[in-house]
Amino acid sequence: MKIRKSASPRTSKGLAFDRASVAEGAIPVKYREWIAVAVSTQCLYCIDIHGNNERVAGATQAETIETAMVAASFRAGGTVNHVTHLLMN
Repeated sequence: MKIRKSASPRTSKGLAFDRASVAEGAIPVKYREWIAVAVSTQCLYCIDIHGNNERVAGATQAETIETAMVAASFRAGGTVNHVTHLLMN
C-alpha cells in the first residue's frame, strides 16, 4: 500500500491502530469485521475492505445481510429518537 510506504510516524501509528482494531482477540475477527461493516455504512472504501475481510474470515452472505440490517435498524432508531426530541419543544 503506497500510503504505508510514505506515511509519517503519526499516520503509521494510525494505520497500526486500524489493523489492531480488527485483529484476533477476545472477539473473533469475523465479528470484528461485521462491526466494521456496520459502522462504516457511509464509506464505500470501508465497506469494500471490511466486506472482503469478513468473507475471508468466513462470513456468509446471509450473515453480511443481517449485519447490514442491524446497522440500518440502529441508524433509523437514532433518527427517530432525534426527531422525538424535536417534537418535545
